[in-house]
This record gives sequence, structure tokens and C-alpha cells, in this order.
Amino acid sequence: MKILLLLTGLSVYAQSPIQNQLNNLKDNSSREDLKKFYLGDFEEKDHDQKSPGISFTTPTGYASSWRQYFAGVGFVDRGRYGTKFDGGIGAGLGFGNPYKSIGGSVFVGYGSILTDPFSSGSLSLSIGRVIKNTWSVSIGVNDLVSWGDNKIEPSSVYLATSNIFRLKKNEGFLSYLALTLGAGNGYFLKEENVLKNKGISVFGSLGVPLFSSLNWVSSWNGQNLDSGLSYALTKNITVNGGLLDILDTPGDGIRYLFSIGFGSSF
Repeated sequence: MKILLLLTGLSVYAQSPIQNQLNNLKDNSSREDLKKFYLGDFEEKDHDQKSPGISFTTPTGYASSWRQYFAGVGFVDRGRYGTKFDGGIGAGLGFGNPYKSIGGSVFVGYGSILTDPFSSGSLSLSIGRVIKNTWSVSIGVNDLVSWGDNKIEPSSVYLATSNIFRLKKNEGFLSYLALTLGAGNGYFLKEENVLKNKGISVFGSLGVPLFSSLNWVSSWNGQNLDSGLSYALTKNITVNGGLLDILDTPGDGIRYLFSIGFGSSF
């Protein structure tokens, strides 16, 4: 359930980099210029309400801030090479400020919550900084510490960068392109190299809006292609569903994923 934990936990809150950037600007003139260029001519209150995800099963270059917290739960029809329906759950807390210095998050997750509840878990850490406008870079270690009956080894270290490219002035269909590129070891390696933990593999994700609250997102996780839809049910709740292992590479056929995430601040 390692993939599921990463999905449901690490990408829950960092789903609205445009809006996060706007909320952290203090100068009103700069804020309005950025809003006009990246968000187009629509009411900000509408965007505040719904922000779908921009990645599916890979981390992004965006980092959380202090006072932000998030949680997620997800399910797959079966694990890779498995037969049983199962799920994972996790939660995290942000720290720092990626707009002024460095921000990041600590995440704790548990896998196999249906077949062997809370028998194994892991702690992951990520840090990042906004370079300019919506361009951000992050470094992370997934499964930095693991425990229980089925420890996740080795850990996965990665570097990722993300940006939002505005395609249209107004909100809606294909109004922007969210692109992430990264490289890492561990989970991101080709299947035959994971246990050996040898080398580095490239991963990435692509997200585009179909509607203001619905994004199509795809991720290459270093091994295979995953793709689906991310729907912002409310300003704090995002629902994701899609297909895993779409290509005929590693794995034993297409699998199905559903997850729901919550993010807010105090």
C-alpha cells in the first residue's frame, strides 16, 4: 500500500499553489497583478471554494506552511500482484513559510488498513520554496522512518519542481497547465531496481482543468503511468479517482484507485 499512502497524504494540501501564492502576498498591487495573470477575470471567491489536485500519484514541487494541516484516506481494488481490496490513511502538518524562506510538512501514514489495520506505518518529510510566482521546488524523503510488521525499505528521496502555465485568460476548460518534473530513488526506481535501490529515475505529472472544480491529472511514477480525475467537492475536500499501472510495463494489469483528502489551516 506504499503508493496509496504517498498519494493520499503528501498531495492533499498542496493542490492550490496559485491560491496559496495569492494569500501570502502582502502588497495589494502585486497581488492583483498576479491574480489577473494567473487566475484570469473571475471572482476570487469562486476560486477559493474549489481547488482540484494537480498531481495523481507523485509529489509536487509545492510545500506547506505552518498552521496548515491535511489528512487523507484512499482505497485500491487490489495491491500490485495482490488480490484483496485494501486502503491506506494518513495525516500531516506543515511548518515554515515557503514564500519567505523554507516551508514543508511532516506526514504519518498507515497502509493495509482493511487487511491488517495499523500494523505498519511510516513517517515522511518534505521541504520546499517558492522560487517565483507559481514556480516552486521541493525535496523530500518518503518513508524516512517506518515501523511494524511490514517496514517500507528503502526510503525514497526525491527532488521535484512544479509550475503553473496560464493558457487562457478566463477560468475553465484547459485554462492552465500544471506541470511537475522530478527525480528520485526508492519507490521511483524501475521495478527491478527498487529492492537494490540502485540509480535514479525520473517522474512527473500533468494536470489540466476540464471545469473550474474538475482536473484531469496523470502521473508517471518512474515505473508506470497513472491517470484519473480530481474533483474539488468543497474548498477543503478533494476527491480523486482513476487507474493505476495503465501501461503494459511493470505490474500485473490495471488497478483502480479512489481517495479523498482534506486540507485546512488554524
